[in-house]
Amino acid sequence: MRAATGSIARLAALSACLVGLATPATAQGSWGSSPFSFWDDAPPRPRQSDRMRRYEAARERGPQNRQRAVETISATATRVVAAPLAKTGAAPSSALVAVVSIKDQSLTVWDQSGPVLRSKISTGQSGYATPTGLFSVIQKDRFHESNIYSGAPMPWMHRITWSGIALHAGVVPNYPASHGCIRLPYEVAPKLWSMSRIGMRVVVAPASVEMRMVQHDALPQPKLVAVASFNHAAGVVLASAGSDRMLNPLEVAQRLKKDLASTVEGKKVAAREALALSAQASAEANAAVDDLREARAEVAAAEAAARARVADLAAKDAATHTAEDMEAAKAGEARVLAAYQRLEAAKSAHAQKDPLAYAAARAARDAEIAADEAPDQARDAARRVEPVSVFVSAKEGMIFVRQGFEQVLDTKVEIDDPLEPLGTHVFTAMAPDTNGTKMKWSAVTMPSSSGAQAGTAIAALERITIPAKVREEISRRLWTGASLIISDEGISNETGKGTDFVVLTK
Repeated sequence: MRAATGSIARLAALSACLVGLATPATAQGSWGSSPFSFWDDAPPRPRQSDRMRRYEAARERGPQNRQRAVETISATATRVVAAPLAKTGAAPSSALVAVVSIKDQSLTVWDQSGPVLRSKISTGQSGYATPTGLFSVIQKDRFHESNIYSGAPMPWMHRITWSGIALHAGVVPNYPASHGCIRLPYEVAPKLWSMSRIGMRVVVAPASVEMRMVQHDALPQPKLVAVASFNHAAGVVLASAGSDRMLNPLEVAQRLKKDLASTVEGKKVAAREALALSAQASAEANAAVDDLREARAEVAAAEAAARARVADLAAKDAATHTAEDMEAAKAGEARVLAAYQRLEAAKSAHAQKDPLAYAAARAARDAEIAADEAPDQARDAARRVEPVSVFVSAKEGMIFVRQGFEQVLDTKVEIDDPLEPLGTHVFTAMAPDTNGTKMKWSAVTMPSSSGAQAGTAIAALERITIPAKVREEISRRLWTGASLIISDEGISNETGKGTDFVVLTK
């Protein structure tokens, strides 16, 4: 019995090691959950023996689960009617916000007009509680399989944390049953898949919450840019628009992305050409230096020969000087004159070639720097077409801006009555108005122990003073899908490379 118990303990330890070695991009939970939720500190954890029994049961069900997923996907794919997949960089007509209620075991997806999808769900069971807070979709995988539980299927997967929490199709009883993930019915998951896009906001709340449309002067608005101003600022040519055309931030980003992507190779070619010109100019300058050195040596030799000839003549009696002596003296003087003339020509050539070589070297250096920076600029421009996210943290007294899952800036922010709680709220830019000059905003407030209601989102907004330069930068990037989070919480450890802001409230 002791030997058997020891074997089980060793197997449990090995299983824990395997979980720890799993990579964030592929590791998921059991058939409908995530082993990473084993690491949650808040809920009590099951005994190792219970975990091993669950592992073995999931392993045995792996082939059946895969077959069931394939059959269900094939059966439902033809009858699912939903919006087409959003193309990368495309401008959706309205942003979507998915709201999960753990208490009600429900999912509601909202657009600017109201709910567009409702469904029952199954969240984490006791010991594997699904974390609550503000998330976003950071990865989609239609045929995802767990690499921990024998390839257990997790189809129509929407990842919301790199630590393993996701929405995906699975068994949905009328109670929490997963290991931390959010299971969707097999007939609903494809509908959500076809509606969603990377970056879609996901709110996981302990109880039911409503999204409502709001208006307030403190909410950022997009900055429109005239074509002429954009040409001057970006240094690009826009041949398809008139001078009176106003571009919204998404159009600016799309045009800038296209232009910079097309110039990457051109800048590499320009750098190679500039380097070749610099090498040629340098060779000519070096040749001018060598010629100047030789001219100086020739002057020195001619002067030495002339001095020797004068000394020889001085040593003789003047009456004995022959015509040949006088001719030789004149020839020596001519060689000195010719040497000085060549020296002046060499100096002039050097004075001309040397600055050209330096200028060519600087141009080659600048072209090389531009070529090195061009891919980064192109990637930054590509990120500009993604929704911008703003996070105001009362805990840190900071405002943070991200776009395309990358940091843009962070700085201090002023909050009125900083000792008074703000709550946790997320404003989402749902769609532009008919003129495209302003955005229609929604608000969702997370329930809190202090009893904060949805109406307090505006009250929290009114206490925030965003610095003028930051507001200007946000306006230059703001379009459909942008979000503004206000929270008492700080940046969570789930916020990192390849994520939007993740705010954990539990």
